[in-house]
Amino acid sequence: MMESNKPVFLRAAAFLCVLVCAPSMTAFAVEAEPLSPPTTFRFSGGERIKLIVTPETVGPSIEQIVSDDGFIALPTGGEPLNIKGKSRFEVQKLLAERIQKDSGVLKANADIALLSEPARSVYVGGEGVKLSQSIPLSGSSPLTLYAALLAAGGFSTDGDTTHVSLSRTATDGSVKIETFDVSRFGDADSKTLGPLLRAGDVVKVSRGDVFILAGEVNKAGPVSRRDLAARPDSTPRVSTAIYSTGGLKAGANRKAIKVLRRDKDGGRQVLMADLDASENPAQKSPNAVESNVPKADPDPALQNGDIVVVSPTGGIPVLGKVRAPNVYSIGGQSIKLSRIIAMAGGFAEFAKTSTVIIVKANNGYGTIHVDMSLLSKGNFQDVDLEEGDLVYVPERLM
Repeated sequence: MMESNKPVFLRAAAFLCVLVCAPSMTAFAVEAEPLSPPTTFRFSGGERIKLIVTPETVGPSIEQIVSDDGFIALPTGGEPLNIKGKSRFEVQKLLAERIQKDSGVLKANADIALLSEPARSVYVGGEGVKLSQSIPLSGSSPLTLYAALLAAGGFSTDGDTTHVSLSRTATDGSVKIETFDVSRFGDADSKTLGPLLRAGDVVKVSRGDVFILAGEVNKAGPVSRRDLAARPDSTPRVSTAIYSTGGLKAGANRKAIKVLRRDKDGGRQVLMADLDASENPAQKSPNAVESNVPKADPDPALQNGDIVVVSPTGGIPVLGKVRAPNVYSIGGQSIKLSRIIAMAGGFAEFAKTSTVIIVKANNGYGTIHVDMSLLSKGNFQDVDLEEGDLVYVPERLM
């Protein structure tokens, strides 16, 4: 009888042990459970992992953090293994090959468990946003391009909303760059807020094209593409910049508008615009030349940094590094260069007095460079200016 009841007693004792001992057994057995990464997951550095090697005689299992540049240590020693950009299955294959080679055990194998991932983020930066910063991603709240831009404080005053670039590294390591026009994002009738961002994406907003209006315009000063409401694929022109910002003052010279443009080598070139000729192509522009040579565009396309100068009839614009840049009337008389510089308050700080630029209206709007640093040395030859001429004092380098 006692022998026949023994299995029952043992089963009862085992059941009692499970009830009493389970809490303490569980406390010693708790480990971080491996994550289940998506099929598109690739190691990028910072992940906490555990290497499990079989057979155990080859080496112990190792828990470690992948270095920022993607290296991990192996239980067999030797050179670290770089797993950056690799999927979990690719890493398992590489591990098996290295462990077999290092240990000499042909049937050695390895598994890799992903225990945790570092915080993922995207970067938004450039001169066109208010705050360049990394923005963390949350798996439960997808982040759109528009939301990321708002999180960076929005656009700066001259940020180019029409050319926002998104750089994304593909699984094969290549980088793809896309450009988006986000100027209508967030509007009531907008059908998109942009693509969903992924960890590692880089969003860049550059400064947009900025032009400067001076002289007889109703709104002088810097003007951006955003102020002109120009489409991304459109080319802003002199007439666009003038009419989009309030137009010309009464008495402005519509037929001889000057555009100062800096060359790649640091020099200046002058283009001429004629609004009357641009509105009526049958009229002859001051840019027009003789028959066999193509006529210049009476309404030139603008480039970033261009200065558009509108003179009054009988005025001479004095711009650049002078104390009071303005258009000065000379009442139909000629005037000396030194005199009009004095009318403009003299040279400002950092003026490049050795290369004062004069644009002569009676010389086909050709340019003359005058060294006014000789004025104090007594051997300066002054230059006569007439109505329609322009004076520009560049800035010298430090």
